[in-house]
Amino acid sequence: MPDARPPERRPIVPDPDTSLTRARRPSQPMPRLWPLRLIVFLLVIALGAVTWFAWQEHQRFEDQLRQLTGEMSNVHARFDAEEAGATAWKVSSRA
Repeated sequence: MPDARPPERRPIVPDPDTSLTRARRPSQPMPRLWPLRLIVFLLVIALGAVTWFAWQEHQRFEDQLRQLTGEMSNVHARFDAEEAGATAWKVSSRA
């Protein structure tokens, strides 16, 4: 090993023809992300549509409930009126 240098005589700076970085592996191409982004976009649109339809159904249910509550109130008012009339008739017939 005549070419071996003693430790104190090694060069601090590497030779110009030596590479400072490792040999790079051939990199794989970046994956295509547009299909994933398209699917996410379509899912967001579908979620918005389902939310809108659910809100419309909720509003329709609220309207039906309000109408039914009004009808039930009218039925109770009729029964109360008939009961009050029957009570008044019984009181007047006793006299």
